[in-house]
Amino acid sequence: MSPVTLSLTAAHLRLRHASLFEIYLESFINEVREIVHQGLTRKYRCDDGNLPVLKGRLVFNQHVNRNLVHRERFYTAHQRYDRDNVFNRVLKEALTIAGRTSAGTHLASLANELLLFFEDVTPAKARVATFQRLRYGRNTERYKRAMTLAELIILNYVPDVQAGTRDVIAILFDMNELFERYVFAELNRAKGEFAESRLRIHGQCSQVFWHCAGMRKTIRPDITAEFTADGSARKLILDTKWKMPSDARPSDADLKQMYVYNLQFGASKSYLVYPQAAAHDDVFGRFAAGSVEKEAPAHGCGMWFVDLLAGDRLDRQFGKQLCQWIVLTNTLESATNLDESSRI
Repeated sequence: MSPVTLSLTAAHLRLRHASLFEIYLESFINEVREIVHQGLTRKYRCDDGNLPVLKGRLVFNQHVNRNLVHRERFYTAHQRYDRDNVFNRVLKEALTIAGRTSAGTHLASLANELLLFFEDVTPAKARVATFQRLRYGRNTERYKRAMTLAELIILNYVPDVQAGTRDVIAILFDMNELFERYVFAELNRAKGEFAESRLRIHGQCSQVFWHCAGMRKTIRPDITAEFTADGSARKLILDTKWKMPSDARPSDADLKQMYVYNLQFGASKSYLVYPQAAAHDDVFGRFAAGSVEKEAPAHGCGMWFVDLLAGDRLDRQFGKQLCQWIVLTNTLESATNLDESSRI
């Protein structure tokens, strides 16, 4: 299943002290407000009923049963073109939940105000199958974001990174940034166990890359690890990537980026760190010496595929394993022997 992915910018979220459920509600209410401003979509639907006028097709058997003594009425089957359709029913249900469960009176008030625009929409109870049957068209494409959040609210979805569940966090957050921060936090949490190597972890260290009069450009790797091995200080660059590399090969742009990081930060090794989602092997390769830099120290770049899970939960040993790998791979392998590869 591929959920609609919303970035922080698209969802118009503000960083503040609030529960994730409150953030869901605020994002959902903002989306519904925009839909209401544009106008709720109308659709044709079949309806039947006992009417005072003949409208549509007369349902003869029902007409006879119900109107034997009420000859002024007609039981008919007819079409209506109105706002009472599945899209608006789902929004109404989610707004009702938001107004009833929100801990903040402001959000509850906004939800109840929006419900006034849904008075002619029939209350309904959405199920998993309801969302699976949805088909979007030209007039309902604008509902996608609101319907995704409504599904989370109605079906009691919660943020979860367990294997096999929906990418709920990806709806609200930039997963590249979240993955980077998680790896950095886990390394910091585990580095105390490697005091003998004096392992230090730095995030987002900037360095001037290019400058001229009145202008300058900086580069900033995600994570820089500094440690002592064999009596000498060494650096290793980590750049996290929340994506699957094409054909299990690093892209040209990523390799060029890591090449520059090595030179600018004095690292003999750097790694592109990917989440493990398939049977990929860790690899390490050397950068070829250029005609100008033949005397420069050899350096290279590798790919790490890290498993974040232990069973169906986050692996709490993940940071320790990564710290071990950082120390061991640079202690056991010299900078002139860069073609070895191992597994975490």
